[in-house]
Parts: sequence; C-alpha cells; structure tokens
Amino acid sequence: ARTGVVPADRAIGLPQQVRSGVYRVRMRGMAADKLAPHFAQTPWQRVRADGDAVDLAVQAFPADRIPTEPFPVRGARNGELPHPAALRRYLQDSPTLGLGDPALRDAAKRATRDATTAMGAVRAIHGWVYRELDKDAQAMGFASAPDTLAQGHGDCTEHAVLAAALLRAVGLPSRAVVGLAYQPSPNAALPGTFVFHMWNEVYLRQGED
Repeated sequence: ARTGVVPADRAIGLPQQVRSGVYRVRMRGMAADKLAPHFAQTPWQRVRADGDAVDLAVQAFPADRIPTEPFPVRGARNGELPHPAALRRYLQDSPTLGLGDPALRDAAKRATRDATTAMGAVRAIHGWVYRELDKDAQAMGFASAPDTLAQGHGDCTEHAVLAAALLRAVGLPSRAVVGLAYQPSPNAALPGTFVFHMWNEVYLRQGED
C-alpha cells in the first residue's frame, strides 16, 4: 500500500463492465476498525469492518439511469447558486482550482457550448480534458487547474483537478476524489493490481432533494 499498488488475489474479467462487487481489503499491521474510516461511505460504496478485513460493497450506476437537469444550470450565468446549501462547497474556488482564471472559464464555455443537459456537459468536459491533455505519468505532481491548462499535460491528478475546475466554472458541483482502480495483468489469466487513481464526482440534480 505504501507504493500505491495493492495486489489482487484473482483476475477480474472485463473490469469496465463490472456493475457491482464486494472487495475485501486487509492492511498488515492495521485492524479493520482502524482501516475502515479511510474509505468513503457513500450511496455507491458501503464500508463494513468484518473480522480482520474491510468489505467494500461497490455499485456502479448506469449513466442513462441517472436523473439529470437542463443545461446551462439555472443561475450559473449570474453568480446565483441554485443548489442545496450542503453542495455549495463543491462550487467554491480554491488556489488549486483557480476558477477566476480567464483562460479556464473560456475553456469551460467552449467545452460545453453544445451541451443541453447536465450529463451532456459532464461528458463534454470529460472528453475535452481527455483530448486536450497529453498523458504524462511523470507529471508535475499536483498542478493547479490553470497551470495544467497552460502546460497541456498531466497524469490522473491533473486531469481530475482540471475537470473539477471546469465543472464548477459552469455551475456543476464537483470534486476530485482518490481511490484505487483495477489494472489488469498483461496475462489475463493472472491477478491484476489495484493502483492509485483520481477521478471526479459530480452532482447532476438541482433542488433540495
């Protein structure tokens, strides 16, 4: 775990198509009740300490079943915040996001100019970031969104931070999250590994529910 690589005990066939599963995690020298709080408890990831291990019950939701809203977001053009108060922290600026950067705000508008739903805007920004940034596993470490936009390359951390900034710039509450992603072995019959990864979570509905 110190190296960011966790070996799996079996191969997972076609991991991109897995919609649910239970993953059992153990860490040498750490009791399960101490390890469990390091994993996020969310509607799509249930965490339970069980004996000497932590069980992670993970559920993926198909994108076409997720409720979405019209885009542009109501109020996003004049600075109003139509989202519940608990979500407004995910629209706020930070030195890492740099939402006041003119080039970043222009990029957000260009990336989403054809989007008509919140999900469409998410897909547009995801695709734009993927196309615009060169993939660099030895990137800057943890660059700000404006720096990444200007330099045009990065690893998963730069991709996720830039995407979070672009999403917030168009009024979609978002955050970058870290975790482990399964990487298959070159030999499909052998177990792969879980490696450090960063991605985004986005809130797609307005209102108080």
